[in-house]
Amino acid sequence: MRASGVRSAIVSVVEGASVDATAGARDKFVHVDTGGRELEQAPDRVFRATLTQPPRRTNYLTLDAYVVEYTVDLYYTPGKQVEDRIASDAEQVSYDLATLNQQDADLMVAEVQTGSVLELDNLLVARIPVLVTYRLTGVT
Repeated sequence: MRASGVRSAIVSVVEGASVDATAGARDKFVHVDTGGRELEQAPDRVFRATLTQPPRRTNYLTLDAYVVEYTVDLYYTPGKQVEDRIASDAEQVSYDLATLNQQDADLMVAEVQTGSVLELDNLLVARIPVLVTYRLTGVT
């Protein structure tokens, strides 16, 4: 697996996460690549998975183990009960990210780090960093 495969696994897990109890039938997490559509025009629960620490070799079980950090940013429009939605979604996404290693045999460990909530251009952003240890393959 390469770091790009780790990112794909993260995107897949977040897209499959259940949304909070107040969500409508069409509410779901939608990934937006950096440089994609304007976030201000996007609906709630749009997210990005961004590389925040480049891959580096680590001493974990095998000689080909690497660790990489991605940050999952969940975007919300401020409004009624938005903090409850953010908290509920963050619980679910964090739980699902912690089980990332079940997606592929080359994903060894996923550690969800301490996150934060911040305001950005009329949006609220729930930031969830995840540190993933994986087996590097496909490099010659």
